[in-house]
Amino acid sequence: MCETYKSCRIPTMGKIKVSDVRVREVQREDLDDYIKYFFESSPEFLNGIGMRKPEKGQAEAFRAWWEERFKERESGGAPIPVLTVFYRGVRIGVHPSTHQEPGRSLIMHAVRTSSTGPSSWGHCG
Repeated sequence: MCETYKSCRIPTMGKIKVSDVRVREVQREDLDDYIKYFFESSPEFLNGIGMRKPEKGQAEAFRAWWEERFKERESGGAPIPVLTVFYRGVRIGVHPSTHQEPGRSLIMHAVRTSSTGPSSWGHCG
């Protein structure tokens, strides 16, 4: 797993094997990278995926909102429809799912981050 957001080296993917990809529900340990994704990505990249770059001052409110979601889940609330994606054991992103049937089907748009910035690698289904 990457020690820091900026030092993360993503393996070259080439042809992706299903056995090389693992997903799990988002955990607190993923939160820092998720926040960095939105607050450190370029406005051009975020606009390209239909998002607006948030104001830097919104990061703490974003973190507090997520912390509340984790507390709700830990108190028996619904699962969070956001997944962490690993490729060959390396965490490559945290992504919302648009459709999920556990054990049967998952659709998401996975965007990875690296020292050169985010880049898209499609969706899993």
